[in-house]
Amino acid sequence: MSQDDGSSSVREWALDRLERELRGFSPRYQGNIKNPRNRRPDVDEKDNCSIFICNLPLGMRVGWLLNELAAIGPFGKVYQTHVMEPSERHELPSARVCWWDRWSAERAFRAIEVGLLVIKGKTARVRWDEVRKAPHLGRTFLSRTLLIRGPAHIVDFESIHEILSDLVVYQTQKVSVLWETEEEREIRWIFGSFYAQAEPIRIALSRRWENNPNIYVRCGLDPLDVGLNRMEASAYDVDQIPDNEGKKLPRQDPDAEDEDLI
Repeated sequence: MSQDDGSSSVREWALDRLERELRGFSPRYQGNIKNPRNRRPDVDEKDNCSIFICNLPLGMRVGWLLNELAAIGPFGKVYQTHVMEPSERHELPSARVCWWDRWSAERAFRAIEVGLLVIKGKTARVRWDEVRKAPHLGRTFLSRTLLIRGPAHIVDFESIHEILSDLVVYQTQKVSVLWETEEEREIRWIFGSFYAQAEPIRIALSRRWENNPNIYVRCGLDPLDVGLNRMEASAYDVDQIPDNEGKKLPRQDPDAEDEDLI
């Protein structure tokens, strides 16, 4: 390579980096910066509902994090949760938690900021996520908690898990059996996110059983919204709930880049 070729490559690299920054992307972002779907939403800083949590213990999972947050809450409804593995920038796992509204995000932010979120001896740190998320106003009856009631041979964890495993990637905070008889059962499934998890699952299950009047699928309370002590008591919890990480779907969050942005 000639010296001119080398200088030209450096200029192209510098111009490309500058264009990415001017368009609001990280210089490390490898996606198509001209694709409108990859642009960050135009969200004012004061409306941002997403927080970035770091200094989490190794092995952190979505369900684990949400249980720990619930223990120091309530704060409000969770819209989306994403846990990231350690990276060059973050030696320990980190997470993005997007809340339904700014008020909820501020309550969670303040609690973590003063050191209330301590997991396995590690005090979590928090800052406002640079990948801003707007409030999700309206549709207040929706949540990441699904209540499923129907015939006991259909409404059981194994059967539903098998159905869901072919639908979406999802994480679980908790699955409980609220009540059951020999003929009927109602379960409560608290997913890690409403977006791309509980919402498409609710729609898919409702369509699957739309001709069966004995099966009902509806949204329940979010434990991070009302507090653990206000959740309907369960007959028993289902232990050893696996997340479904096997099926690769389109990226859950088209606005998100990688964790090195934050």
